[in-house]
Amino acid sequence: MEHIDHPVQVSHTAIAIAFLIPLAVAGLTAILLAEAGPHEVVLAGVPRGDLGRLEAVPESLAKIPKAEAVSLAVRAIPGEVFDARVREVALARHAGNFEGDPSRGRLVWVVNFANPDDLGSRFIGGPHDRDRSCDWSVHYDYVFVMIDAETGDFITSAERGALDPSRAPRSSGFQVTAAERLRCERLLEQQRALAESLTP
Repeated sequence: MEHIDHPVQVSHTAIAIAFLIPLAVAGLTAILLAEAGPHEVVLAGVPRGDLGRLEAVPESLAKIPKAEAVSLAVRAIPGEVFDARVREVALARHAGNFEGDPSRGRLVWVVNFANPDDLGSRFIGGPHDRDRSCDWSVHYDYVFVMIDAETGDFITSAERGALDPSRAPRSSGFQVTAAERLRCERLLEQQRALAESLTP
């Protein structure tokens, strides 16, 4: 029996569909990304409201390399820094936090440190006559620094700390008696009660 090979015929419609499917997927992806808007920078341990409006951008846009920005951020921390460990670094465009904000549009490196207790300013605000005898128990949630990604200039830094007498002092050489810890816990309770009474 003679076997005859028939050429496979593919319709022009099938070819057109094969080419159009990837184009349609790419187009839909682009539309969804455009609708989502710019990706907002989020740092570990830093509430969004404390960070401000920062839109993530590709690191290739920075004139100042990431490593140099980290070095500049460490130098911007007040006091003598023995150990600054970086948790994360992000490049962002500052969207501005208010009308006329001079930072609006600036390209910034944001350096978030992993050991805020070692880098915090040790100062908690309040009235000048506030009892500061318990400041040994200040612990920090975060410390971050912003560096201009085009000039290398220091822009700002931020930190958040609070008294927490239940934890050991930041300095391992600082000794606290049980009575002193208890006194500071009571002081903290008084401060919280006062803050709650002033909250509308």
